[in-house]
Amino acid sequence: MTSFPLYAETYRIGNRVYRRNEYKGSTRSNVAETGDTPDMYADEFEDDGPCAIEATPAIDPKLPDEVEPSSEPARKTCDSDPRITYEGGKYMAEIYVPSAFHGKLVGMRGSMRREIEESTECRLTIPRKGQKGNVEIKSFVGLENVQRCLDRLELLISEARRSAPLTHFIAIPCATPEIVQAFEMFKEAVIANERIPEETRNPALFIAPLKLHITVCVLWLFDEEEEKKAADIIAGCREEIIAALPKIPFEAEVNGVETFEDDPSNVKVIYGGIHSPVLQNVCDLLRKKLVKAGMSPSKEKSVSTLDSSVQMHITLMKSGYVDPEKPKAFDAKVILEEYKDYHFGTFTFDKICVCTMHTVDSKTGFYEQCYETSLC
Repeated sequence: MTSFPLYAETYRIGNRVYRRNEYKGSTRSNVAETGDTPDMYADEFEDDGPCAIEATPAIDPKLPDEVEPSSEPARKTCDSDPRITYEGGKYMAEIYVPSAFHGKLVGMRGSMRREIEESTECRLTIPRKGQKGNVEIKSFVGLENVQRCLDRLELLISEARRSAPLTHFIAIPCATPEIVQAFEMFKEAVIANERIPEETRNPALFIAPLKLHITVCVLWLFDEEEEKKAADIIAGCREEIIAALPKIPFEAEVNGVETFEDDPSNVKVIYGGIHSPVLQNVCDLLRKKLVKAGMSPSKEKSVSTLDSSVQMHITLMKSGYVDPEKPKAFDAKVILEEYKDYHFGTFTFDKICVCTMHTVDSKTGFYEQCYETSLC
């Protein structure tokens, strides 16, 4: 059934859906079992394939008076797949792979690289350690081979990203003097309240006051290239965000104490509530853009992050601050009862930051940032 075009197997990478056709290896007599030949990647010229000319012939810089077209064949872009170019009988493509994943792509003693090259009959050129650049794919066998190699690499990167630890997050700073003061008073009141269990009054459970913020979404950013891409996405939303604000500067309130868990006697996070439709729309917009770019998880507790809204909150207490490896739940029943209407104050929404997880800026007391954009 799967060999019939209408019933071809499909799979998704990011926001793209691919059709997986049954692959039949090349039967060309000059291709060895490994899918490679001594002159397979030489620049020999062959008849044009199903491609459209993209580049113009190169000009010899040594002839300022006489301009003659280069004898090198022009590189062309394939009509059926613009990711792939064609030149001199050779199909080529490039794909960006974060340097953190180069080792996974190579595999133990080159095993993964060889397996991909042999199964797709392509040659991979991977930047050496410490070097930057795209992974290059080349094949003399056919367009389909390069397509399959690209799909394999995209799938490998996607799986590696999902299994890797999160590295950054988008934050809206909220540590205004008013909110910091209210938080310090809340902290002192909780620690002094003898109705609250002793383990819940541990000062280490509380966030550093200068780190108070809204987490819009968490991110995987593995190098400067990805940090720049995330920054470009946020910068591209700036005008839309400003236009959505009823006034500038825009202020929002932090009211009440809440938790994510159903059982108030067994919680791991206590947060301050934020209820602002305007800010909600901004957070949802940013997260969706970054999820679609593959930089933020597409699911959160089995719920799609594209189809749901950001749970806006300002973390006040967290068991992970005490023991990041094995956070232990604490009893917050009294806190949630006595401080459910606690007013922390207002903050001005005037900037969006990309922060590095588990860091602190010694100058500001906030997280280290790789990007910040002002909305004023």
